[in-house]
Amino acid sequence: GSKTASGKVIVSNDTHIGYMIPQTWYEAHLKSPEFEMSGHYLAGVPFAMVGRDRYKAWGVTMLLNDDMDFYAEQPSAGDSTLFLYDGNYEPCTQKHYTIRVKGEADTTINVRVTRHGPIINDVFKLMPNQPISVKWTYTELENQNLEALWTLNTAKEIKQFEQGVSMIHAPGLSINYGDAAGHIAWWAAARLVDRPEKL
Repeated sequence: GSKTASGKVIVSNDTHIGYMIPQTWYEAHLKSPEFEMSGHYLAGVPFAMVGRDRYKAWGVTMLLNDDMDFYAEQPSAGDSTLFLYDGNYEPCTQKHYTIRVKGEADTTINVRVTRHGPIINDVFKLMPNQPISVKWTYTELENQNLEALWTLNTAKEIKQFEQGVSMIHAPGLSINYGDAAGHIAWWAAARLVDRPEKL
């Protein structure tokens, strides 16, 4: 604030998302006797990802941290549910997902999951025949992102806001912040997962 004409903190943010149709963000101003927030929302997420109220303002963009590993899996020649690990073949688990589409027949997706993660070729058919699995922090830790966003939206001071930031594990976010009390902050919100197995 000491560097602004008003003496107040100014928050400026670029989410690095281009214009498109349908648009990624939608803007809303929510007001009730207990809550007021102006912000930008993602479809299906009930809390502002970027916002401001009488206490604070914040913005986000992707952190682009390394939280994903890909593995070239070696299936057994005689059984596509067995994969080589440390010199031995071990079974994968199989998950079945049904996707219902209005006016069309249901689609079922079968996904094989190795110790490293799901085989993405089972869903992305344009990939080569070599089975590739993905290990991603987002799917390995308890997802508290909605609770984190609720905390960011309802925080009235920097310590409450920081508590919400600490709950974000993936995808990694770069979060900048300023508040009416004159605080400014920047956080890299992400968590690491220990990977003790052989790579």
